[in-house]
Amino acid sequence: CRGFAVLEDGALAHNLQEQEIEQHYASNIEKNKLVRQDVCVAKKLQDEEELEAKHYSREHQQEMY
Repeated sequence: CRGFAVLEDGALAHNLQEQEIEQHYASNIEKNKLVRQDVCVAKKLQDEEELEAKHYSREHQQEMY
C-alpha cells in the first residue's frame, strides 16, 4: 500500500509540473502576442508623429520666406 502511495504522489507531482509548464508556455505566448501588437501600435504612432513633424517643418519654413 505504501509503494502505491509513493507512485501516486510521483504521478501527481508529474501532472502538477506538466500543468505548470503548460501554463507558463501559454502565458509566454500571450505576452509575445501583446508585445507584437504593441510594436505595431508604436510603429504606427511613430510614423504619424514623423509625418506631422515634416508637415509642421514645411509650414514653418514657408512662413519664414
